[in-house]
Amino acid sequence: ARSSIVSITGEGPNLEVITAGFFGCSELSSIPKLTGIVRLESQSFGKCYKLREIECGPNLTTIFANCFTGCSGLATFKTSSKSLFISMEAFSFCESLKKFNFEGVIEITHLRGALHLM
Repeated sequence: ARSSIVSITGEGPNLEVITAGFFGCSELSSIPKLTGIVRLESQSFGKCYKLREIECGPNLTTIFANCFTGCSGLATFKTSSKSLFISMEAFSFCESLKKFNFEGVIEITHLRGALHLM
């Protein structure tokens, strides 16, 4: 069952897109840095309640709607991307999210509505 996945190992430098791959993995608490990721599609990590931190490399261009919806334990999001599109409600119901590290990002093309907490 998906909900029994606790951690993911390896950096997966050739991994470019995640499409709802870990939705509902309620016990998932850690993943490696997503060094080659280009797109995080809708509900890629939705309802991963115990996930604490996400770090993406410089290739990330898009975070789709509801990508992290319901990730109530997510406290930190980091990326070294230079240009980033963040869709509406990408981080909805991420009540613990306190830190976005966008160091190096020179353009965010959409952020309105990305953080729906209540």
